[in-house]
Amino acid sequence: MIEDIYEPLEKYRDEFRERFFRTATDTFEDFVLKSAIDIRANQKTVADINKNISRKDSLEFRRGIVYFFTVICWCVLLGSLGYGAYILCEDVNKQHLWGVIAALTVSVFLLFIICRRMKDLDSRIAELAKAIADLTATAWQQMAPLNDLFNWETLTGMVTKCVPHFVFDSFCNQSRISELEESFGWNNSFNNNRSVLFVHSGEIKGNPFVIVKFRHQEWGSKVYTGTKVISYTETVRDSNGKLRRETRYQTLVATVTKPVPEYIEDSMVIYGNDAVPDLSFSREPSAHSGKTGFFNDFFKKREQKKLEKFARNLTDDSDFTMMSNKEFEVLFHADDRNDEIGFRLMFTPMAQAQMVKLLNDTKISYGDDFTFVKRGKINIISPAHLQVDDIDVDPKQFKDYSFDNVKRFFISRSNKFFKSVYFSIAPLLTVPVYQQTRRRESIYSGEKDERVSFWETESFVNYIGDKKFEHPECITSNILKTTGSADQAGGVIRVTAHGFSGTERIDLIPVYGNDGRMHNVPVQWTEYNPVQQTAEITVGVADKETADADTASIRRRIYLVR
Repeated sequence: MIEDIYEPLEKYRDEFRERFFRTATDTFEDFVLKSAIDIRANQKTVADINKNISRKDSLEFRRGIVYFFTVICWCVLLGSLGYGAYILCEDVNKQHLWGVIAALTVSVFLLFIICRRMKDLDSRIAELAKAIADLTATAWQQMAPLNDLFNWETLTGMVTKCVPHFVFDSFCNQSRISELEESFGWNNSFNNNRSVLFVHSGEIKGNPFVIVKFRHQEWGSKVYTGTKVISYTETVRDSNGKLRRETRYQTLVATVTKPVPEYIEDSMVIYGNDAVPDLSFSREPSAHSGKTGFFNDFFKKREQKKLEKFARNLTDDSDFTMMSNKEFEVLFHADDRNDEIGFRLMFTPMAQAQMVKLLNDTKISYGDDFTFVKRGKINIISPAHLQVDDIDVDPKQFKDYSFDNVKRFFISRSNKFFKSVYFSIAPLLTVPVYQQTRRRESIYSGEKDERVSFWETESFVNYIGDKKFEHPECITSNILKTTGSADQAGGVIRVTAHGFSGTERIDLIPVYGNDGRMHNVPVQWTEYNPVQQTAEITVGVADKETADADTASIRRRIYLVR
């Protein structure tokens, strides 16, 4: 049996953080042993590369100085020729001519020396550039056996090894999505205007979760500006008291506000659990979490009084009742809950205490940076740090020609990935009943549908790039949607790219001028019209060995046939 995690913050601080660091270090050392690379040889090659790069940079700096003096010499030469011609053509003291001749002689001599020096520098820089390229190729060859060992499951595998509660799928298969829909009530209409950029799926003690990054399109507004210059005459009196006509100019400015498509990326954790199936609530980050001092205590007290007043209000449909843990109520602030008994079953005194610790923490975790929405059996956590953290596990990111760089980046990136994933799920770990409830079907699981889900195919086509599928007239980003599925025998996927074309429009906006008349100021703006294009691609699902051996052309275990 896997021991439950009831104190996620302390568990990370006292155990998981150090354990994962050791896991990442051990994993890297295992890869090094399997690769049998010569570390010292690579370090020497990289040192030679850096040494040559330093020499090349130094020579390029010196070449810049020489080029500067070349420009000066040419200026002196051309200036001397011009001044000499002026002396010969005009009645000027001819004694100056000797100075001109001396300047010409010196500048020509210096240019001769500089040209030879520049040629020598160019030759040496070219030699160093070739040496750097050859050494870099050698370094890549030295690191190839190690680079080839990184795969799409390296990071997620280390997370599971460190925290056995978290089990990740090789890719998001159809069984996982069907499970969320059929057993937990996930509504896939949520995906209608969204495209999956990357997805992790798996289980937390038998209950399904998905960590997903979406791109969706919303309508924003843009202010367009146009100008028009007008002229008019005015009668003015000059300093002599006479009347005269003067022409005045004025720039009229007009603006129009028009809709413009905006593309936004969101990341979230979607988790299904049978516990407390009728409870729904939502909460957002609190401004009072993690803060101390007189003013914060004052505002927390005021917020508490508002909740107490809300609890006493019997005229609305809410049956909200304050718990004894006032700090939890103020910070978590789920005053829209629909089932008080269910809420107390979910947030026991232990769960409340652990949630408060998580919300108030400012040193170990990310603190109170998440929204938490529960709708029946579906829980959605949307942390702010997950919006900026990279959850992609592409093994290409670890590859480098320098052993020291690979090791440094692998350890750093792995620790950051673990912390980001762990504290995205940590709010769920504060709830004991979630870990104590395991879906019966997960215990007695039957045959799974290992076909690729559309979540994974959308992630795959976004990895290829939306520009590959967009309509010829599209001028914006695209929302890529896919239909169809694939297994190891392959399958045809239909990819539809939804974007917008642009039509230039002009609005004439009347603006009052200083001449006392109205003028139509043209404002040019872009009208966005939806366009879409559908293409078909054939994809396959590789077995694990093939995926590990060819990470360059395979995303996870999905690959493009044509």
